Amino acid sequence: MWRFGAGAVRRIVAGRKRATIVPVGPGSGPAVGEVVTAVVKNADGRVPVRLSGVAGPVEAAGVEAVASAAGLTLADFTVEASWAAYVEKFAEFVDAERAGGPFWVVSFVVAGAVSGTVPERKYPPKKKKKKKPAGESVPATAAESKQKQTARPKTATKNQATAGSTAPPKAVPDSAPQTPPQKSGQAGWLVVSVSSSGSTQLRPNNKLHPEDVAVLSARISQVLDRLRPPLTTRQSLSRVIGALLEERVCGPDGLPNTVRERLRGDLGKATAWLAQNKLLAGTVWNPRLVVGLRVYRR
Repeated sequence: MWRFGAGAVRRIVAGRKRATIVPVGPGSGPAVGEVVTAVVKNADGRVPVRLSGVAGPVEAAGVEAVASAAGLTLADFTVEASWAAYVEKFAEFVDAERAGGPFWVVSFVVAGAVSGTVPERKYPPKKKKKKKPAGESVPATAAESKQKQTARPKTATKNQATAGSTAPPKAVPDSAPQTPPQKSGQAGWLVVSVSSSGSTQLRPNNKLHPEDVAVLSARISQVLDRLRPPLTTRQSLSRVIGALLEERVCGPDGLPNTVRERLRGDLGKATAWLAQNKLLAGTVWNPRLVVGLRVYRR
């Protein structure tokens, strides 16, 4: 049984994390073909994984070289920006005496269904705009006052009167309705379609349905495995794609500013490669890549 943070288990399930390091202990160590349970730390979520490769043992300083020789990149292990940061973060989950190694370098594939609960990522509450206290309004000019006096009052229409009951929800729901919206531009869940008459128009901040994240991740992985981008490009791609899937947005411009700042060194290279190889169409996922998946359009 191996313990991981909730984010790591979410990435395992989505196919974005497919390797880890394991402190060397008594016994013969892990073996290829062995099935191990990945468990969420401080939760009951778990998923079985089958070991597909084992290398080592190796000290912490040699993990990168051994992983590279096995065809693995840093992004296969973690979302951290360096190997040193990954090993330091990993130390939080093991005894201090074993934090420096030696380690087994292990790759794996998901071998079964998730059981229990894997906590969803928690987002900070949105900041509310401060309302001006009564009595602090800016006095209108003489011209503005005259314009207000002569302006003809508008009569609310029936649609305006009932707008409060039909306005789209501010938060994106976690499940799709039975019938997706049919009208172009209508807010709500819809299934992405591609046809000769026109494809679904996506925006960078459109949200992917939680149950479709793993499907999109698998499609992208197939393209990357077929095109085999250079190692440094693959690492940038893995970090950017991982963030897009984690946030469930349809384009880099839909990422939160804090995430974009963290990926500042990767965004340009990764976005250019994704556009060149037609995974991105403009600033959003190519509709052919996400066809049949559900997105929430505000």
